[in-house]
Amino acid sequence: AVYVNLPANSVGAGLSLMMDGFNDYAEANGVAKPDESSAYSMEAWFKPTLSGYNFTILNLSNGAVSNQYNDIKLRSDNKIVWIINHGTDSMKLIGPALTVDKWYHVAVTKSGTRYTMYLNGKNVASVNKSLAAVAKDRFSIGAFVLNASSKEFFKGEIDEVRIWNTAR
Repeated sequence: AVYVNLPANSVGAGLSLMMDGFNDYAEANGVAKPDESSAYSMEAWFKPTLSGYNFTILNLSNGAVSNQYNDIKLRSDNKIVWIINHGTDSMKLIGPALTVDKWYHVAVTKSGTRYTMYLNGKNVASVNKSLAAVAKDRFSIGAFVLNASSKEFFKGEIDEVRIWNTAR
């Protein structure tokens, strides 16, 4: 696995994370990780270069518990999905199927009990749901990471990842 720690000034054209789909991912330690107790947004630009597999774009997880996560991914049918699983309670939003070699912007927001997923600025799925707050201690870019295991490595590019403590 590739562990990346990016300095705050590493911005500019041509600096996206290029993921090989086998073992590359980045972790952002030391950043505030949202839970369901307050409003938040997560967003990223991404360009998949392979289809037909499950690929994680962004993943928040609780390293101590294997079934607690917040995951934005491409499914094997190429649909974008946002899943929050807290073991006994969950939420899933399913967006449209995407094509390879094209840049997309995904944003997900939580405001009150409203969860909304946007693709290229368009609301593609939303639901009202009450979920308990569960602390997340790991934020991964390009892989589904739970406990010490990693899977669903993204193949393509990911850029401009942001987490906000407000619904934007």
